[in-house]
Amino acid sequence: MEWLSEIRKLRENVPVGIQAARRLLERTGGNVDEAIKFFHIDQVNILMAKADITHQEAETVLLATNYDMAEALRRIAEQRYTLTELILRKNKNAGDALSKIALAIEYEWELKRKFWFSYADIRTLPPLLQTFMLVYEWQEYVDWEGMNSGIFFESDYVLQQLQTLGLFELVKK
Repeated sequence: MEWLSEIRKLRENVPVGIQAARRLLERTGGNVDEAIKFFHIDQVNILMAKADITHQEAETVLLATNYDMAEALRRIAEQRYTLTELILRKNKNAGDALSKIALAIEYEWELKRKFWFSYADIRTLPPLLQTFMLVYEWQEYVDWEGMNSGIFFESDYVLQQLQTLGLFELVKK
């Protein structure tokens, strides 16, 4: 294979596949240092296009991730989006996304589960998370136990939270 020793040297310095390394070396006439520069320029341009960021931002992230494109994109997403937004972007199934959001809240706030979370278990959460968790737990309880039992699960608090969310038609049922 042509450029074999140069490909090895190039791959020791940058995370590049064999075919891409060969193309870079063909472009530079076998000059490894020039190929590294072209690789860096190409990666910056690709990241700028994929993530809609400035040249400086792309260089900074790529340097921090040793030019690992997947890791750079992951770090940019973590900076741009909240955990909830990341979960929603990755999960197209709404039920799965809601479950993962509830698990993230449970983990982040170190909630200790005893079958179901009662209002007493989640009352220390911020109001928005409290509302989400209470309504989520109620919905899970109804799915598991049925509406006949679910109607009594923290009913005063659930009704209050549904009204807070503006879901009056659900409260009336």
